[in-house]
Amino acid sequence: MIVVEKENPQITVEDIVRSPCVPIYQGAPLTVALATFRAAKVNALPVLDDEAKLVGIITDRDIFNQTIVDSSVVMSDLGISDDEDNWTWEGLRNVMKLWYEVSRMDLPKLSVKEIMVKNLQTVFRKTLVGDAARIMRKNDFGQLPVRDSRDVLVAMVYDIDVVSTLAK
Repeated sequence: MIVVEKENPQITVEDIVRSPCVPIYQGAPLTVALATFRAAKVNALPVLDDEAKLVGIITDRDIFNQTIVDSSVVMSDLGISDDEDNWTWEGLRNVMKLWYEVSRMDLPKLSVKEIMVKNLQTVFRKTLVGDAARIMRKNDFGQLPVRDSRDVLVAMVYDIDVVSTLAK
């Protein structure tokens, strides 16, 4: 990111953004947000309110921090079946105990609004890539929502998109 900042190519954010941008409604449950992450193949979703205004952002890290992991150790006996003689080689070779850990992950019944980042930083479509890189580096962001002159969400710019400008 620092290299992009220093070189500050005269490329605007709108020249490098990915399409489409997939937003999510603030009232959606976390399970829906997780499914949206998977389906859209992104790790951050801009959050919209009832008037379709940008009010926050939620990342996969935010959801992971809310995840409840329930793990336990389970034992399984692998042994002699009913149709085998206890004293034959076939009956004895399959006797063993198998121990393994089982984890179950649950999400609490929360809405996106309850865990989203509300004080978000954004950039405009005409923002230079170097300026976007500086905001990302200073705030440890992997992405930024992109707005137009009417303050409407138009896209997301990701750190990989910013770094890709070095190859151009």
